[in-house]
Amino acid sequence: SGSGSGSGSGSGSHPRCVAGTMLEDAQYFLRGVRESCCLVLGLAGANCMSTWTSPALVMAVPHTLAASLSSVPPAQLRMLVRHTLIPWAQRCPSSVAAKGWLVVLCRGLMPGLKALLTRFWDECIGGGG
Repeated sequence: SGSGSGSGSGSGSHPRCVAGTMLEDAQYFLRGVRESCCLVLGLAGANCMSTWTSPALVMAVPHTLAASLSSVPPAQLRMLVRHTLIPWAQRCPSSVAAKGWLVVLCRGLMPGLKALLTRFWDECIGGGG
């Protein structure tokens, strides 16, 4: 029904347009990129065993992912766990190099997940009566 209030960018009736100039447009686009990356990484680990044997990937990917985990929103952490970490854990060969992926990622991921779960349970207990 309505047009965007004050945007003037042409994206008023479609606020989730990638070409829009609103902050929400950029956030929506970046969310899609993050979700796609999680899915691609999960599929690569699950279906392409050479992913686990590439020394360059073994050294770069987990450290790069773990370095930015503190800035990932809670919903994206859930997606990373569900679509990347779990498939990797299920398909990870027992070689020492492959274990490096999971150790590095879990070391960076667990404190954020613990904080997220603690906050969630505190909200449940506080609002649950």
